[in-house]
Amino acid sequence: MSFKKRMALSLATTILLVGTINPIFANDIENNIEEYDSMAIEEQLIEMEEPELELETYTKLEETKTAKKKRVGGYSQNDVRVISCLSQDEIKQLLPARMKELAPTLYQIEHSEKPINALFLISVIRLESWNGSSYLYRVKNNVGGIKGAYLTTDKNGKTRKTYGYLGFSDKKQSLLYMQDFLSKGYIYTGNTKKDRISVSKIGSKYCVGGNWAAKVNRIAKDTMYRINELN
Repeated sequence: MSFKKRMALSLATTILLVGTINPIFANDIENNIEEYDSMAIEEQLIEMEEPELELETYTKLEETKTAKKKRVGGYSQNDVRVISCLSQDEIKQLLPARMKELAPTLYQIEHSEKPINALFLISVIRLESWNGSSYLYRVKNNVGGIKGAYLTTDKNGKTRKTYGYLGFSDKKQSLLYMQDFLSKGYIYTGNTKKDRISVSKIGSKYCVGGNWAAKVNRIAKDTMYRINELN
């Protein structure tokens, strides 16, 4: 096996084992993520049909107040804190027509003090809202199928606490609520032992049962194929 082939295969193997998938790699490496339940992820390395790979790294420069940092953009199913490095315009182009208004807020969340990967959030809201077509999304402005406690008043004028799907004044408010909800309850709890930073661990609490995590990862992967078309 030539040196070029050995290096390409070694790099591709490392990427899959770490769990980080970069947009440029998505078009070059054929892999298959089998269906798995939300309590565990089992990855398989599939034999590549084309060993002659020209691998590149999708990078962007992110400017900070103190210095310029070089970041690798992408998506990691093992850590949703990874920054995609997508611009606001790129995020907008990746969203379905009914959801393009969310691009500025998604970009804002990813570049906040407690970032959440934009590709992960795009995948969750697309899955939960049926690409923006669900009643909850259209009428209740609930972008992520978010449930919680709220007060209701019965016909006798008595107020009681009810638990169910929440309604919001607008979709931006809903997305920011979702950021706070995921940050405090899952990703940035203040206790690293309790933090749920992988898609599978988030899914085991966010949507108990089924294959929620697998669906989110699949949507993220399909979205990354489109990133290559933008560049």
